Amino acid sequence: MIFVLVKKEQKLVAYYTIALKPFELDKNLSSNQRRKLIGTGFSGGNVISGLLIGQVSKNYSDNYNKYISGKILLGLIFKKIKDIDMGVPTQIVFLDCKPIEKLRKFYISLGFEYYNTTTHAGGEILETYTIPTRKIIKAVNSIAKD
Repeated sequence: MIFVLVKKEQKLVAYYTIALKPFELDKNLSSNQRRKLIGTGFSGGNVISGLLIGQVSKNYSDNYNKYISGKILLGLIFKKIKDIDMGVPTQIVFLDCKPIEKLRKFYISLGFEYYNTTTHAGGEILETYTIPTRKIIKAVNSIAKD
C-alpha cells in the first residue's frame, strides 16, 4: 500500500500485490522464443519461477489517484521486485490485465511483452504480459546510478 500525506492525514493512493508463482511456458516455444522471454534457451522444463503482479490499482476516491502516476507506481513495484529477487531469485515477472488498449500500451512502454490471452471462468478475458526479472533489476540499478 502506498500512502501520502493530504492535509496532515495519511491517505491511501495506490496498492499492489506481488506473489511468488510458477509460470508455465508454452510447450511449443522455440529456444529463440525462450531466450527472448527469460534470457536463456536452456530447456530446463516448462515451469519456471516467477513473480506475479496480481493487483495494481490507484485510489480514485476523492481524486487521490492524482498523487501518483502509473509510471511511479510501477517504479515502486520494480524496486520491490528487485528486493524480493535478492532473497528468492526468479526468471520472469508477469501480470494479467483486461484487454484494454490503454493498459496494453502502458505495460509495453515499461518493457512488458504480450504473452497470451486466456478466458477464465465466467467468460473473463485476460491478457498476460511478461518481462524477464533481469530486465527489471537492470532498470532499477540504472535509475539508482543517476
